Amino acid sequence: MIVRAALTLYLAASGRATGQDRAAGRDQPSPVAVAAALGYYGGRVAPVARLDRRAARRTAAPTGRRRMYILVVTIDIKPEHREAFIEAMLEDARGSRENEPGCVRFDVIQDETNPNRIYLYEVYRDRAAFEAHLQTPHFLKWQATVKDWFASPPVVGRGTNLYPPDEAWA
Repeated sequence: MIVRAALTLYLAASGRATGQDRAAGRDQPSPVAVAAALGYYGGRVAPVARLDRRAARRTAAPTGRRRMYILVVTIDIKPEHREAFIEAMLEDARGSRENEPGCVRFDVIQDETNPNRIYLYEVYRDRAAFEAHLQTPHFLKWQATVKDWFASPPVVGRGTNLYPPDEAWA
């Protein structure tokens, strides 16, 4: 299981299909495979298989150092709602950057080949700052506004930074 998840994550990150994807006629990993490898399923973050102790020591943050809490989100929007979604998303992003001291970065990115696909790159000082974000008026407004505009459930990757170090973030 650990090897399969690691291989799927590696292949997904490098844009290469798994054997199961190729058997299904796909030349890239399926969103489900990527989401599963990242530990995301059904709106919940599942625990990802534990690494061996040596690998954990190699990637562990120095003692006393907190890591940023980071989300990478892929959102597919219904075409008829694209412009309104982008407007609402930019309002939420601006609110996050301007009103949340724990929000370090909030990028809204439109896919180069699919204008209905939006990527979010969100960086928070820590998990508590992200949890506070979920209670802000601008986020609650965004959530209520766009809830019916998704073409499919968003795919969310969550993690912490290895590089750059926290002190390098603006």
